[in-house]
Amino acid sequence: MELREKSTQGDIEVQDNIEVRCDDKDQGNTQVQKKTGPKRVRYIDSGRAVASFAGIIYHVAMIFCSTWVITASEQNKIYGLGVYTSYINLFRMPLFLFISGYFSISVLSRKGTKKFLHNRLMRIGIPLASTMIILNTLQSYFGSYLLKGRHSFDGWLKQLLPWSSNFNFSHAWYLYYILIFSGVLLIIDYKKIITNKIKKLGNYNPYFLDVIILILTIGTSICGLGIYKIYPMTHPLIAIIDMTMYLPFFLIGYVCYVNKNFMEQLIINIDKKRVFYFVIMIAVSMSALVLLADNFKYPSFFINLVCRYYSLLLVINLLQRFLNKENKVIDYMAKSSYGVYIFHQPVIVVVGYIYVKYYSYLPPYVGFLAVLSASIIFTYLIEWVLIKKTKVGKFLFNGA
Repeated sequence: MELREKSTQGDIEVQDNIEVRCDDKDQGNTQVQKKTGPKRVRYIDSGRAVASFAGIIYHVAMIFCSTWVITASEQNKIYGLGVYTSYINLFRMPLFLFISGYFSISVLSRKGTKKFLHNRLMRIGIPLASTMIILNTLQSYFGSYLLKGRHSFDGWLKQLLPWSSNFNFSHAWYLYYILIFSGVLLIIDYKKIITNKIKKLGNYNPYFLDVIILILTIGTSICGLGIYKIYPMTHPLIAIIDMTMYLPFFLIGYVCYVNKNFMEQLIINIDKKRVFYFVIMIAVSMSALVLLADNFKYPSFFINLVCRYYSLLLVINLLQRFLNKENKVIDYMAKSSYGVYIFHQPVIVVVGYIYVKYYSYLPPYVGFLAVLSASIIFTYLIEWVLIKKTKVGKFLFNGA
């Protein structure tokens, strides 16, 4: 994640100043001009850092408040953490997808289709395969075999074979979706017809933009539900409902990169009244989710999308307001975010296994803080050792 724009989670767009020499015939001398490329988008950089770090807290909390790969005993449950996991899950992946869409179109527009495809293969395809074969096997070993005694070579193999009913992406689903969405982007950007129209969009009332985007977001999900009703597809490779739920957030990133004025209207240049509106819409939609009975699954599904949308806008606006500046810690976390996303879940499963197996006598909050601290330390340490210090690790898990 260096000064290149290659990551699925949004490498920051940085170009070195390029010296251009030109002869001044009138003055008979040579001048040196500097052509400055796009500036670093620091609040998006901060978004990568925040989303990846929040993912560690989220999955550690899942051990203590839900049923997960590793689950704490009933006496060690901290159900209050469910409030955190419920909210963090609303904006974390939409933020990742927004950033991915933002920088995917940047790579495509600057490098062209062939180099874009090569970029996707190297930076997403190889880490996806490595994560599936190596890291998912590790977490399956600790979560199923050591803890539950239910693992076998045959069971491991079936998790890797797409035609098996046990096939499972685990947390690598995000990388797979970015591959699929990159294909959608190629179709949308074909001959630049749609992209050029988006570039020409003028000024609109931001509340009107909210309505249009939500209609398109919900409409995309309705299409996914309709396809599912006609051809029920539950296989992870063709999880049409999930794909159509997440695709709009990727496309919002694409639109915001193509038309910076659109992004400013929608998210950046907003007043306190609109921020208050974001908070109200999130509160109303979350309250509705809590109050709706379980049998109202479709209304809940669409209200969830509304809540995700406004949570995304609010988080990006807060990032732009408070984390749009240079910070060595945030910068390091941002550069490490791709590797942290890949490594964090297997690390948490291993640390969680050690806690559940040997240290479950600790008070619940002490156990939670211990698992969280160890997971943070080992995730960043492994990312540093394997990606930043070894060529093989960088190739396998960073595609570089």
